[in-house]
Amino acid sequence: MIKYVLAVVTAFITTNLSAAEITKYVGTERNLDTEINSVYAGASVSAGALTIGTEFTSTATVEENSQFNFSAMEVDVDYEVTPHVVLYMDNDYDADFKHEDTVVGAKLKF
Repeated sequence: MIKYVLAVVTAFITTNLSAAEITKYVGTERNLDTEINSVYAGASVSAGALTIGTEFTSTATVEENSQFNFSAMEVDVDYEVTPHVVLYMDNDYDADFKHEDTVVGAKLKF
């Protein structure tokens, strides 16, 4: 019986992983008020209604001679309940990978 359960679980995992979509991105921005430059890179994996993503951010200021330092990390989870309702959880971490905050919510799409 355990062999059958393992076979079903393996088939389920393999099917979901083969249907997963991976998205990668990079970007840069400048805050004109604080004169802080940021560079970020991230990736997300979507399988069915579930999306898990992460983003790393480095910042630099004029005082630091534009030397970029790791400043933050985000880990986000989205679950599409219906085509119009999304539940999400956003986790933020600081440069020392210490948890800063978690935001949970729901989005309605029109």
